[in-house]
Amino acid sequence: MTSPTLASLLKLPVSSLLDVSRSVLRDLLASTYDVVSEEIVVAGQPISFARVRSSSVLIDAITSESFAVDERLPYWSELWPSSVILAEHVAQTGICRRARVLDLGCGLGLTGIVAASNGGMVHMTDYEYDALVFTAHNIATNVPTDRRKDISLECFDWRSSAIPSGIFDIVMGSDILYERRNFVPLLQVLDASLKRDGLALFSDPDRSAGAEFLALAKRNGFRISSKTHTRDSTPPRIMIHSLQRSASDTGD
Repeated sequence: MTSPTLASLLKLPVSSLLDVSRSVLRDLLASTYDVVSEEIVVAGQPISFARVRSSSVLIDAITSESFAVDERLPYWSELWPSSVILAEHVAQTGICRRARVLDLGCGLGLTGIVAASNGGMVHMTDYEYDALVFTAHNIATNVPTDRRKDISLECFDWRSSAIPSGIFDIVMGSDILYERRNFVPLLQVLDASLKRDGLALFSDPDRSAGAEFLALAKRNGFRISSKTHTRDSTPPRIMIHSLQRSASDTGD
């Protein structure tokens, strides 16, 4: 494709963002946000991320009118501990190798990037277009060119968007089990997109709301196992929850 200018990039569909150079993406982000780079280490591998310097600035800019529309907050602008822990789990277990992976609420893209770097074919989704621009930049920074062909992006609202049925081996998300109004739509996404013998992975800081979602998932035919990861910082506990359909629901 023709190399886009910064102005034309604003009109590009999400599916085209992975065709844009890292420098152009960086310029686009810097035109709107105070962008900084941060390096973290996941399972011994350094990963460099562009992110917003201060998410509090974004929160302060939200008007009461815009918040009332959808209670929309810039959660995507933070690199949350739950995302780091889930990324480490993906890297250490190799669970995404040769798997089709759906990443829900990808934010800055960490878990999806690690899944792709470890052999997964990853469809990364978020509700916010700007989050996916950051994700595209971070993919260009960290994922080898030959692995990027196995990554796709989609702006996706769990509550209203259709998603392909029965094609993902793994569905994963970090820090997305906090709004009770989204629990039923999230289960509907799992029903529509997860293979009958597939695996869902969710990480969260042991919120009570997360426990409510897991109870609902169990009532809807999922077997659940959870593992606690303790940390020396806040929050002190991160949980990774594994969900699989009961044998009777998989046809076994």
